[in-house]
Amino acid sequence: MIEKTEAIVLAVRPFSRTSLMVTWLTRDFGRIVTPVRGANRPKSHFLGQIDIAYRSELLFYIRNSNGVHNIRETTPLDYRDGLRGNWRNAVAADYICSLTAQSVETLLDAQGLYGDLDSALSTLAAGADAVDAVIRYEFALAGRLGISPDFSHCRECPSRTRDRCRFAIPDGHLTCPLRNGFSYSSDTVALEPGLLEALRQVKGGAPVSAVGGECALGVRRFMGMFLSHHLDLPLQSRRAAFAWLSLPANATAGA
Repeated sequence: MIEKTEAIVLAVRPFSRTSLMVTWLTRDFGRIVTPVRGANRPKSHFLGQIDIAYRSELLFYIRNSNGVHNIRETTPLDYRDGLRGNWRNAVAADYICSLTAQSVETLLDAQGLYGDLDSALSTLAAGADAVDAVIRYEFALAGRLGISPDFSHCRECPSRTRDRCRFAIPDGHLTCPLRNGFSYSSDTVALEPGLLEALRQVKGGAPVSAVGGECALGVRRFMGMFLSHHLDLPLQSRRAAFAWLSLPANATAGA
């Protein structure tokens, strides 16, 4: 059966000397993978039609084979041209596509996440701050996956001790050191009041740049720990992306 949907290219890797294996997030079928045979041949009609972050119309033959399906044709609807002239935002776009490809199961409903990803990539293509777009998308992804961190006040302690609470990474919420059974471990982290408030603001939609330099760095590091634990991923791509994004604003891609 031939299916037609919108899709965003998440990853492209060689499949053979002339073929590619492409991972997509589709609007109607979640994450799927399609081998594109002969994509690199000089006369292939797929030349120039597939690249990271493209939003495309996709026709494919759906099969029950662990999310791997045969492609019939694809037509780009949005090339995200703004990413081609802005290496920082291109790095950010590549990372959030890679994160999505690693996090989302095949053939699961992902319409909400598809909209979040499309919006994030369009924002980056329009020249938005790369770090802000990445962190916003990470919070959105965590929410869609049902693992969103809860920064509301700890319910296990009186108000006078709230500034002593620690964040329990596995549980996803604040926990009280005074409660029975509490133990200090690498699974709980102390969040200074300023950082905790910054996390609440950013989760609520405030730009990362608005919370200040040290707090912005703390927000970034917290989300790295949180996602690494809950997604059970090493997230080397995240470290690499932020290494690039930490370069001075006037740096060039070849620096």
